Amino acid sequence: MATSDNASVDRLSALPEAVCTRILSLLPTKDAVATGQLSRRWRRRWCRLPSIDLDFGEFSAGQVPSWQSQSSYTTFVDLVLPICASRRSLRRVALRPCSGTWQIEIDRWVRLAMAGRQLVALELDFSHLLTPHHLGKHLSGEAPLRVPDSLEELKLKCCVFDPLGFEPFRGLADAEFLSRFPALESLVIFHCEVKNGLAVRHCRLRWVEMEGISFEPPAAGCPLEVEAPAMEELSLREMKGSPALVVRMGGQLQRLKVENCYFAQGEGGGREDTVGISLEVDAPALCEFRFYGEPGKDGMLASTLFSCLRALTMEVGLVYEELPTMEALLRSSPFLQSLSINIDNFGEPFVRDLSNVDYEVERLEELYGDYWESFKGPIHCLALHLRTIEIKNFTGKRLEDELARFLAANGKVLTKMAVSTPSAIFSGLDFL
Repeated sequence: MATSDNASVDRLSALPEAVCTRILSLLPTKDAVATGQLSRRWRRRWCRLPSIDLDFGEFSAGQVPSWQSQSSYTTFVDLVLPICASRRSLRRVALRPCSGTWQIEIDRWVRLAMAGRQLVALELDFSHLLTPHHLGKHLSGEAPLRVPDSLEELKLKCCVFDPLGFEPFRGLADAEFLSRFPALESLVIFHCEVKNGLAVRHCRLRWVEMEGISFEPPAAGCPLEVEAPAMEELSLREMKGSPALVVRMGGQLQRLKVENCYFAQGEGGGREDTVGISLEVDAPALCEFRFYGEPGKDGMLASTLFSCLRALTMEVGLVYEELPTMEALLRSSPFLQSLSINIDNFGEPFVRDLSNVDYEVERLEELYGDYWESFKGPIHCLALHLRTIEIKNFTGKRLEDELARFLAANGKVLTKMAVSTPSAIFSGLDFL
């Protein structure tokens, strides 16, 4: 029996190196390292892993973190990360530490992770921590952070870009942040705090995705600037603290998503003290645009026509202040073929201020006028190209009805206009 067992182990060890590496790469990193117990020949095979995911979730098994699981995770990372980072075979690293880990320990791991000589993808995920992590703040007196020239993908989650932190992450408003990654093509930033502003400038960057970015003082009030001539897709969701998105040199930008981005304009901090962000977009090749939320005070500032835009999706509360932006988008998209409008009716109902006798007179046009009656000149896409219109959550309110009537009356080549309502018993579609 012993001879048979030894023979089976020998056959496993005799597999080609490429096959062994492939097998290990399909396993969670914790299990891949555990294969070192199979035999003496397998003891160090995991050291040449092309990808490691140091996820605390593999040690907690979905349970509340305990001292034992935290200790096991720390020991595991201290064993695996330095060895793998020293090998040229390492291409991808994901670091997801747990709450309770010393901040200085996390910064040391970040330094080791970025030391990979052939690293192409790095993910730093601090969502397991109780508060966002200040990158490098606790190692600010150490030697400069080494940055791999080969890095193509960078993903940052739940961190703070602190002026006292790692040099490459200190001042995101400074173009040096991304210039330190000359090969970077994909940038993802989730739920991070920005204190020095944020400017994305890079000649090779192709994909940018941001969600939950918070501009904190002194960066609050600074626009998000994007200048990436090779960028093909930009997605921006739930950004707060910045009044505007400015896209320059977007000659290759084809897909743009802006969803639920707001800027606080008062001291109250409530929803009534916020406005949406303004858009200044230079993207002549844009072919797909999704806009959810409400526009800022400057609305839509299109520095060039969206001559390639064929599909436009909007989710709006449909208040009077949003109408100029909707008109600007339609005018900036002369070859638009498909328009989808999802009306958000979940906000607070409008309450007229009866205590101010001048209120009704001052806002007469907004309260009772039809914005679309006074629009200047024909809208090119409505007259020649717009064939499909979809309006969701239509409830028959005045602004909704006026918009629907305007689109139906001016859509000269319309072949389909679908209008859905929240209730099956609603029948206020007389404009059709």
